[in-house]
Amino acid sequence: MVSLILQSIVMGIMIQSPPLLCAILTFFAFGGAYSIDFPFLRWKSNAILAAICIMGARAFSIQICVFLHIQRYVLGKPMAFTRSSVLATVFMCMFAVVVSVLKDIPDMDGDEAFGTKSLAILLGKEKAFWFGTSLLMMTYGVAMGVGASAPLMYSKLVTVLGHGILASILWLRAKSVNISDHEAVSAFYRFVWKVNRKR
Repeated sequence: MVSLILQSIVMGIMIQSPPLLCAILTFFAFGGAYSIDFPFLRWKSNAILAAICIMGARAFSIQICVFLHIQRYVLGKPMAFTRSSVLATVFMCMFAVVVSVLKDIPDMDGDEAFGTKSLAILLGKEKAFWFGTSLLMMTYGVAMGVGASAPLMYSKLVTVLGHGILASILWLRAKSVNISDHEAVSAFYRFVWKVNRKR
């Protein structure tokens, strides 16, 4: 693992792209804070800190830094944010909150035993599940609204129809989940990850 981290950092330095190097460093920093079992770390045991880690890695590191790297160092364009990059960043921030809520539902027994105050424990299984699902549906609604205001017709169609179809699939899947079954909730959580990795 350490050799992979060092190779990535060396590659970021060799390419001479500050945004890419920033993406690599922040991704590993948030990943380490999330999972390393060390004092003041292992942030996945706290709902808010887990969401911050996922937001930092998925929204900041990947969406913003990699976008700026491609704009400046691949396409040779000025570093300026576009509507689509802002939408992707906002979407991934909201997605980070959803994931941090849903991932804790199957772990409630262990979290209670270790005194972890996850949102699932504070709200209860059913409320936490529907809070996360509703937040994701709202995020898809925002994406559809932004898509509807796009200047090009094909952008409108792809964004509105694409997000509408994904939202419908996720909603139908959520309605079929037995919330008291840990494996069913885990399967839904994995499904949410898969669907949003492809968007």
